Amino acid sequence: MRKISILLAILISFSVANAQQQWSLDSCISYAIEHNFTVRKNMLTLESKRIELQSAKMDIAPSVSASVGESFDIGRSTSVTGVIVNNSQSSTSFGVGMNMPLFQGLRTHHNIAASKLDLQATVYDLEQTKDDIALTVTAYYLQVLLAKEALDVARKQEEISQNQVERIEKMVDYGRSSDADLYEAQASLAADQYAVTEAANNLRLSLLDLTQLLNLSGIAEFDVQEMDDLYFTQLLSQTYNMDAYLNGALTNRPALKATEQRIAMSERHIKMARSGWYPSLSFSANYGTGYYYAYQSAFIENNLPFGTQLNNNSRGMFSLSLNIPIFDRLSTYNSVKKAKLNLANYQILLEESKASITKEIEQAYANVLASREKYHSAETYLAAAKKSFAYEEKRYEAGASNIFQYNESRNRYEKAQSDLLQAKYSYLIRLKILEFYGQQ
Repeated sequence: MRKISILLAILISFSVANAQQQWSLDSCISYAIEHNFTVRKNMLTLESKRIELQSAKMDIAPSVSASVGESFDIGRSTSVTGVIVNNSQSSTSFGVGMNMPLFQGLRTHHNIAASKLDLQATVYDLEQTKDDIALTVTAYYLQVLLAKEALDVARKQEEISQNQVERIEKMVDYGRSSDADLYEAQASLAADQYAVTEAANNLRLSLLDLTQLLNLSGIAEFDVQEMDDLYFTQLLSQTYNMDAYLNGALTNRPALKATEQRIAMSERHIKMARSGWYPSLSFSANYGTGYYYAYQSAFIENNLPFGTQLNNNSRGMFSLSLNIPIFDRLSTYNSVKKAKLNLANYQILLEESKASITKEIEQAYANVLASREKYHSAETYLAAAKKSFAYEEKRYEAGASNIFQYNESRNRYEKAQSDLLQAKYSYLIRLKILEFYGQQ
């Protein structure tokens, strides 16, 4: 698994509280990869490819087999001299044979090379799966952080509303405010309390989504590390080179590497198919012996000892076999054509993947720049809304404005806080996508 982007570094400071285990992004990604079902299945596929490679390598080795046979003839049977006589007899045979291909048009050589390429392509498939999981976990992780900060904002708004209710209650007691203002403030407090409940539920659901993605049961003891604002500020000030990200993506993306390996594998398959036009040469060797025993009394005296018969009946054979193809009903010709079509398909797939990644990098780059500008705009908006609310709060306390103007200003301030949070995490996830595609 390749190095996770700088976002891993911005989530490093944490403390354990209330017996909750706080997980870093790195630990979440590692746990998700280790327990992901797709990764586990891909690991089995990878092991299967290793076995296939081992089998391909063993095709160059000779095959050796041994045989033992026992037969019984009752009544008329063939004697040792070959004449059929009235005799019951038994015979035992022993043999060992070896067969070894010497030349098959380099088919075995190309098959070994193709199996190696297929294995490497499967390795890249596994890396791609891990990278996809890392990106998905990052998105869910950032969603949890967004929900946590949104809950903090909601609680602060609830605290402001609670203080406002208490302030107006005193003002009503002194006759400086009306019951209508108090009812309006209490309604705003109730709305903020509802917002806190909703934000808490959103956080709980975000944690549940993340734990389910990790295949981790339960969220009671699960929490994530907070983000250090200093690192986020550094992220905002860094520069981005789209060409560097694009070159990194086209060079290092596991999906592209897997396709490149399969293109090379298809070229080997073409050579394997062409081997059907070449002669094949094989070598074989066999050794056999046997033991004969006649049960008829007239022939018993002819039964030689076991060891003597094994020595006398032994027979060895060595042979070379050359097979020259003349016409195979166009089987080889069609196999070559199919292999070439398969190669062309992978070449198109590679071109399509490169074009798709280029578009995604360009879009991700534009999204990063746009989301960063949006964050700065939201930051400016929040500063203005905060100042406006502080001023409106003083005006209301001085009796220069009413509760409706106060709530309108406060709502703008609350929306500005929400917009800033959305812009912040929108920027982070888009930055992660850009780094994910262009990682070195």
